[in-house]
Amino acid sequence: MSNSGIDFNPGSHPFPDDRNRSILWARYKMEDAQSNENGSLWCVLSIKQTNKVCSYAVLDSKGKTVLEAEIKPESYAAQRKELLEYFRAKEVIVWDLKEKWGLLNQLDATYGVDPSQNLATVARTWTWHDIADEYARYVGELVPGSNIESARTYSPEPFKPLAGLSTIQECKDIKDIIVKMAGTSLVTDPLASGKKGWTAEFYRPNFSPTEKLKKFFEF
Repeated sequence: MSNSGIDFNPGSHPFPDDRNRSILWARYKMEDAQSNENGSLWCVLSIKQTNKVCSYAVLDSKGKTVLEAEIKPESYAAQRKELLEYFRAKEVIVWDLKEKWGLLNQLDATYGVDPSQNLATVARTWTWHDIADEYARYVGELVPGSNIESARTYSPEPFKPLAGLSTIQECKDIKDIIVKMAGTSLVTDPLASGKKGWTAEFYRPNFSPTEKLKKFFEF
């Protein structure tokens, strides 16, 4: 199993029902992956630039590497088209969506794409999900002054390996975060969770939360 550098034994959560929401989100993702033979409902994207070299990788929901390449001027048009076609009708899961959109804009600007057709603009028509937000809600460190239910904001958590790993390893670590959150026990005490019924009574996965997930994704 990859080491995401993420703490999956957080301390006491101020609002356990919020933590349950992140766990349930991850469980739905795993059930989607398990029930879809082609692994095409969602995917994980990592894209980064290091020493003027930009590379990207994409993992499907089954954990299969479907795209992995270093971007070069002579191949950018073809790579761009490949990404556009693959992401169509999928949910794209990333860590730090704002950063990813910034890199997509930067690439198109570098290679002379019409600003009205840049990747980040086109990408807004796809379904994106920033797992950094899910994990922040899972850990439960509130931004000071944001403890009102209608406006709770959780402090971002660091994803330590992002600075030094390959894009494909980053994708695997992001997938690992989803798997580990899905395998976490829900808070089932209605007094602790804050809302009666917002626990395992709300959603029961079709599989053992931990061992079957690990076996399915061969971690």
